[in-house]
Amino acid sequence: MIGTSEHGSKIKDINFTKYANFKHGIIYFGGLLGLEGVLEEENSSLKNVRELFNEYINVCPSAGTEDI
Repeated sequence: MIGTSEHGSKIKDINFTKYANFKHGIIYFGGLLGLEGVLEEENSSLKNVRELFNEYINVCPSAGTEDI
């Protein structure tokens, strides 16, 4: 499971070869509030959204905007 956020790691810094044997994957994109905002809205007991995902990445680190 991959979460995306402007606060995530740069995609080029992720070693995806460790997932070579996985057959399925899912990528989560947040809404206007991002995935962090979803946790806040849900009153989740989790304090760090990164705990939900195998990787938490910024798919467009040079976007220059808050949302894509």
